[in-house]
Amino acid sequence: MRLFVALSAVLPLISAEVIVGQLNFYYDTNCKSYAGSVYPSPTEASSGVLGNVRGGPAGSKSLLWVSGGLGPECQGPWFFACKNKECSAWDGVEQGECKSFENGVWGAYQELCPVGE
Repeated sequence: MRLFVALSAVLPLISAEVIVGQLNFYYDTNCKSYAGSVYPSPTEASSGVLGNVRGGPAGSKSLLWVSGGLGPECQGPWFFACKNKECSAWDGVEQGECKSFENGVWGAYQELCPVGE
């Protein structure tokens, strides 16, 4: 019985999704009127290309990367503000930097981490 209780307490921690950062979206162009946040996971963020793009709520006009990073063994993180959902046009941004575009804004994240040997 004790083993079952111990395992059931640990399993939710093992299956919980790992978050690599927080990206806030805003309804205005200067990151004041909060619209919502997204929390990218490693599977969304570590493909090595800017294809892992996250959008905010409809009407979002600016974004701000609040945090990000998987650990010291990784290269990066690199944060991007995208001008479209394909992220074919983007600007690199720093953590904490507000960025806006005329026709909406999307965020992308890249970090290169070693794969198990």
